[in-house]
Amino acid sequence: MLLFTVHAVVLSDSLCRVRIQVAFPDADTDATFHAMRRNARSHATEAAAQDMELPASFAPLPAWFEPRYSKLRSPGIGAMLQLSMTLRLAEDKVFDEMAVLAIPQAWLIGSPADENEALASRLQRDGWLVRIFGNVEAARAQLRGIDRAPPAPAFLFAREGPSASVQELRAWAAELPSTTRVVLGMPSESDHRRLAQIGRLEIRKIPFSPADLGDIREQARQWEIDRGDEVAPAPRDAEHRPRVLVADHDPANLVLASEMLRVLSYASDTAVSGLDAIEYCQRFRPVAILMDVQMPDMSGIEATQRLRRMEAHQTSDALHIIGATTQNDEETRAACMLAGMNGFLHKPLGPLNLAHQIGTAVPRAARPSRVGVTVAPLRSRFDPAASDPSPA
Repeated sequence: MLLFTVHAVVLSDSLCRVRIQVAFPDADTDATFHAMRRNARSHATEAAAQDMELPASFAPLPAWFEPRYSKLRSPGIGAMLQLSMTLRLAEDKVFDEMAVLAIPQAWLIGSPADENEALASRLQRDGWLVRIFGNVEAARAQLRGIDRAPPAPAFLFAREGPSASVQELRAWAAELPSTTRVVLGMPSESDHRRLAQIGRLEIRKIPFSPADLGDIREQARQWEIDRGDEVAPAPRDAEHRPRVLVADHDPANLVLASEMLRVLSYASDTAVSGLDAIEYCQRFRPVAILMDVQMPDMSGIEATQRLRRMEAHQTSDALHIIGATTQNDEETRAACMLAGMNGFLHKPLGPLNLAHQIGTAVPRAARPSRVGVTVAPLRSRFDPAASDPSPA
């Protein structure tokens, strides 16, 4: 099974950044890589033998293409190949202005621009129209060149550094409409806690936690509600799907699990630790949690135990927690069940077992009717918007 995704983010009026990602679950990743290389060489040989005329896109790439290739192997879990590149926008590309106005815009500022690519991809999945700028002045110049309303983005994020200082962003925030949320990301925990808020400027620690991303997703939903009387919002299919939290410290498995869930017609959020998963569940209510058992700082077993203790003081339905691990032995399975997990999956994950385990937690009325097929916009009884967001 290959999971193939493409994300494109506009960098300027003439360039965009594209990231192509291929992930596959495979216990023997070396064999899979070898097969992919062999097939690629075979097709290239056939094309040369038949004197085929290759498309222009296969011609030698110009200097501005800037390809960046990376691969990640996780034995027993799977692998991920990623290619990032810069492409020119077609000169005759015309955007539907009403469609653009109906989508919440997020502007990301930071240099180099590729540091914001992961955040841009996540925001796109949550329904945002994303643009990336190298510095504050480039974003301000873009805003000065817009003569239609609303000219400002709904969400403006900048990474603190040479491309965006606290003083520079604070001064600009005072000029922006009140509907624009302005966030400055700081990697330092001490600076983030010390500043917290400066006028209109909101200070957040980066990288964002799953709960922070959940807040931003809810902002996009509220923006569409507020704009509903002015323009018809573009449908965002992912918002109507039951949402699953994937907690795992392995980047390859986060991608694999999230993409499998998308194929199965679920939406997903991700957490890289047990603590992140707990914080998320204090503010949002997923229909299920796919919990890695062997996480370094806090194991999935300990995180499950803490969540169960929290539930003892709540009136909402219990979370459906599914353990996931490469250790397929009775001792590990028994420890998961004793901690309070509802199910158990062995890695590498398979879509059919994953669909069965999560399907038992989703109310039948809200369950996707067929794999990969969009269903009518039905709300789960675990809808985050309907749950109490306050911490236990």
